[in-house]
Amino acid sequence: MPEKFDQAPRKSQAVVDYERIAGKGAWYDEAGCTLALFPLIGALLGFGSDFPGGYAVLLLVPVVVWLWALAIRRAFRLRPLSADTRDYVRRLVDAEERGVSIPQPSAALQPLYRAEKTMREHRVEKPRKKQC
Repeated sequence: MPEKFDQAPRKSQAVVDYERIAGKGAWYDEAGCTLALFPLIGALLGFGSDFPGGYAVLLLVPVVVWLWALAIRRAFRLRPLSADTRDYVRRLVDAEERGVSIPQPSAALQPLYRAEKTMREHRVEKPRKKQC
């Protein structure tokens, strides 16, 4: 159902789900990458020196794989919801440009909101060529 001209757009269920999923687990990628360094360093230390205890750090490899699997699962859950969410953010910015009072976007929507605002601010119209 289209919104009235003087109202902020309503959130669809897809946007609510996106906010819920995006608000959890953002640290999986960062933790997985950081944790992946320890087994690598330990293996190099164990291989390059007389310190076989370095190989014990390889026990972190399953944890790294588990964290990355969680991050991939999260990304696959967000993918189908992102189109509806971007559309909602566009409609939100459109309403704001019309002068409608809009609600503060949630923390999960803030990056999309800022990106949309920045894109609109920096959009440059191409000059039309003069026709003779």
